[in-house]
Amino acid sequence: MIIKARTQRNTYFDSITLMKIARTLTSMPGVEDAAAVMATAPNVQLLTEAGLGPIDTQAGPGDVLLVVRASDEESAQAALEAAQEQLARRSTPGASDGTASEREQPRSLEQAARLQPDARLAVISVPGPYAALESEQALRAGLHVFLFSDNVALDDEIALKHVAREHGLLLMGPDCGTAMLNGVGLGFVNVVPRGPIGIVGASGTGIQQVMSLIAQEGSGVSQVIGCGGRDLSEAVGAITTIQGIHLLQDDEQTEVIVLISKPPAPTVAQRVIEEACKTSKPVVVIFVGADHDALQNRYGDRVTITRTLTEAAQKAVALCKSKDEPGMIPAPLGPESMGTITIAPPPVVIPPVETDGTRAVSLETSGTAANDSLSNAQTPADTGDRVPAKDTRTYQERTPEQGRIVALFSGGTLCDEAMHIWAERVGPVYSNIPLEPAWRLSEGQRASGHSAIDFGADEYTRGRPHPMIDPSLRLKRFQDEAADPGVAVILLDIVLGYCSHPDPAEVYAPAIASALEQAASANRLLACVISLCGTEDDPQRLSAQLARFREAGAEVFTSNAEAAVRCAELVA
Repeated sequence: MIIKARTQRNTYFDSITLMKIARTLTSMPGVEDAAAVMATAPNVQLLTEAGLGPIDTQAGPGDVLLVVRASDEESAQAALEAAQEQLARRSTPGASDGTASEREQPRSLEQAARLQPDARLAVISVPGPYAALESEQALRAGLHVFLFSDNVALDDEIALKHVAREHGLLLMGPDCGTAMLNGVGLGFVNVVPRGPIGIVGASGTGIQQVMSLIAQEGSGVSQVIGCGGRDLSEAVGAITTIQGIHLLQDDEQTEVIVLISKPPAPTVAQRVIEEACKTSKPVVVIFVGADHDALQNRYGDRVTITRTLTEAAQKAVALCKSKDEPGMIPAPLGPESMGTITIAPPPVVIPPVETDGTRAVSLETSGTAANDSLSNAQTPADTGDRVPAKDTRTYQERTPEQGRIVALFSGGTLCDEAMHIWAERVGPVYSNIPLEPAWRLSEGQRASGHSAIDFGADEYTRGRPHPMIDPSLRLKRFQDEAADPGVAVILLDIVLGYCSHPDPAEVYAPAIASALEQAASANRLLACVISLCGTEDDPQRLSAQLARFREAGAEVFTSNAEAAVRCAELVA
C-alpha cells in the first residue's frame, strides 16, 4: 500500500465538485481510497483519521489537496494525474459542451440578477467567510435570501437579519438547510403533499422529520420557512422566526402553524410564544429539550406544547382534521420546478407560484462556483398497503462489558432529541453538541459511555460536503464503532429527499449487514437502529430504503423519538 499526495496551489473548488472527483478516483484500478479537499487544517486532520495520512505537505487553506491510497506507485500516480486533468477541465472557461444557458452561468450575484431581473430570492451556498458579503449584496438588491452556508460569524448573522427586516425581506439562515415556499423546495427537502400546515423552523432535519410525518399521517404542508440554527439564541433574538409567524398568519393556505427549534434562550422562547399567541390560527410548538411542563403551565391554554417532533406532527394533523381540512395536492418538488418560486417585493407576501419561468437566483460558486405521545407511525408500501415503521426483534444477551449506545447523526436536532430521551432513561450522553458542558467530546474523540455525534456540525463540514450528501466520513466511523466489543447499539439517522444522497441504503446496508455478521461470529450482541426520515414520493422512495435496511438486519423507525426509545430499551 502506498499513499501519495499532490497540491494545486491557489485554487478553489467547492466541496461537491471535489467529492465527485474523489469518487471517480476510487473507481480506478489499484486505488483503495482517495480524497480531494481544500487543504484546511481540519480537512488534513480528517484525512489522517480516515487512513489517508499523515501527509507531508506545505498546502494551505487556499490550495486543493489530492490524496490517493493505492496498491502500487503506478496506480497512485495515474489517479493523481487523472484528478489534475479533471481540475484543469473544470477550471477552463468554455470547456464544457453544455448549452448556451450553461455557458452563461453567472459567476456573481450581479450577473445572476441581470440574467433574471424578476427574481425575488437568492440561494447562497459559498464558503462561510464569503457568505455575509454575498448575502448583504442580495439584500441590498431587494432579494430575499436562503443562506445555506455555515461557518458564518454570529455578528454577521445579526447584522444581516437586521438589514433584512429593515427592508421587509427574509434572511433564512445562515446554516439554513430546508425551506419550501409555495410547494417549491430549497435545500434538503422532502416531497410532501400541499396542505394546510405551515412550519417555521430553526432546524433543517427537525423540519424534515415533522413534514415527513405530516405526510405519513395523511396531511400536507403549505409553507416551510427555515431560520438557521442560531435564530432563537439570545444574541439573534428570533428575528426570522417572528417574521415567519407573521407570514404564516397572513398566508391563506395555512390553517395551523408549527414552530420548531432546539431549546431557545428563555427570554427568546417567551417572546416567540407570546408572538404566536397573538395569531388567529392554532399553533403547535416543539422546542426540543425545553422544559415542557413549564411551557405547558404558562402557555398551554393558548398554544399546543409538545415534547417530541413526532408528537408535534401528530398534533398539527389532528388540529387540521378538526377543521375539516380540504384535500391535498402533490407538491411540485421535481428538479424541473426547483427555483420557480416567486416572492413578492416588500412588504413580504407569499403569492401563488408561477410555474412558467425560473424566478430564483441560485449562487453556488465553485471558484471557477420518552413519552406517552410516541406513536406507531406507519409508511406506505409499494402495494399501497401500510407497513409498520416499528420493527423490533429479540437478541442474545449482552456480554458484561457491552452496554454502550453510539449514535452517528447527520441531523443536529435529531441528535438533540435522542440525547434528551437518553439522558432521562440511561444517563449521560457524550457528544460534540452536548446537553451539559461536562459531556463534551472533542473532534474525533470517542467516549467510554453512551455517545452521540452530529456529523453535520461545523467542525465536520468545513471544506467537506454535508454527511447527508457524502456519507464517507460517517461510514468509516460506523465501521470503527461496530468493531468495538463495548458497543451494544448503533443508531444512524437516514434522511431522504432532494439534495440528500441518492441511495443511502446502497452505502450503509452492506456495512450494517457485515457488522452484524462479524458481531454474531464473535458471539456478541450488536443492534443497529435506523431513524428513517422521508416519504414515499422522495427520489429514494421510503419503502424501498426501509426494506433494504431491514433486509440488512437493522431495526427501522420513521419516528426519531421512537428510534431513540428503542435504543434505550436495548441497553436497559
